Amino acid sequence: MRHRSNSIINIAGLMVGFAAFLLIFLVIQYEQSFDNFHANGGNIYRVNRLGKNATNKEYRAGVPFPVTPTLRSDFPQLVNAGAIFGVGGVQVNVTAPDGSTLKKFKEGNNVFIAEPHFFKMFDFGLAEGNIANAISDPNTALLTKQIASKYFGDWKSAMGKTLRIFGLAIKVTGILNDPPSNTDFPLGVVVSYATLVKNGNANDWGGISDLNYCFVQLSSNYSPEQFNTLLAGFVDKHIKPVNPNYDLSLQPLNQIHYDERFATGTGLKDIIRVATGEHSCAWRKDGKLLCWGRNDVGQLGLGKVSDYEPQPQEVIFPTPDAGP
Repeated sequence: MRHRSNSIINIAGLMVGFAAFLLIFLVIQYEQSFDNFHANGGNIYRVNRLGKNATNKEYRAGVPFPVTPTLRSDFPQLVNAGAIFGVGGVQVNVTAPDGSTLKKFKEGNNVFIAEPHFFKMFDFGLAEGNIANAISDPNTALLTKQIASKYFGDWKSAMGKTLRIFGLAIKVTGILNDPPSNTDFPLGVVVSYATLVKNGNANDWGGISDLNYCFVQLSSNYSPEQFNTLLAGFVDKHIKPVNPNYDLSLQPLNQIHYDERFATGTGLKDIIRVATGEHSCAWRKDGKLLCWGRNDVGQLGLGKVSDYEPQPQEVIFPTPDAGP
């Protein structure tokens, strides 16, 4: 009886061990599959900022807004270059023809601002519309099937409808197929980059958001090392006169999901509590409070008033007066 019990225990242990091994294998396989479904993925790179301070080197993913269009004009040998800007905590209103609000939705990390060039590099296909012109104009947007169905009941009825996003009237000009779960681009709403250019200072080389990504596609016979050499001259020409403290460098698409050096770019690390809405705040383990989103009456507590703050910023609390 004792030998039979030992055998049962051994078999059970082997089964648990095999199940754990299988689970770990499936998790690793899933993580390694992130954004591997893009046909051009082997030639796509993100342009990152690398700080020049050797003792405290900073790694940032965002670049100044003029970087992407200037790369396209300065380096015609690029197959393509496109920008995408992730925005969190966005209020989206479905509006009637007279502009009145019919429904209100609070979106999380699925709202982006992108150039059409981005979709010519990445395989996020449209179910309806033409990516060549769908988001070429200001005040236009793409919705995924899931988001369009949430807003309008049937995604097929969403084309041509109007939303209010960032306080602007935005027309739906295309419907995206729902992206797979194994992507670092959880697309839901994609507003045209032309909207950002029209309503902001897109020519400011000094202004940087760590959420403004630039991707480039190289030809198959062009190495990233070759292009990094060209980037050094690009930095000297355009960036160094404004900010001499960082360089630009390419990072392969297949490394982005794992590279934790760039995870601190938004400051959203070691978060213990988050509240989202028209404006959002995150509380970190180190006690710092980071806020972003709508700030038209200074509600973020940043000591300034602005229409919208896309990047998380630390709230500085006033020091109480100790008195005499």
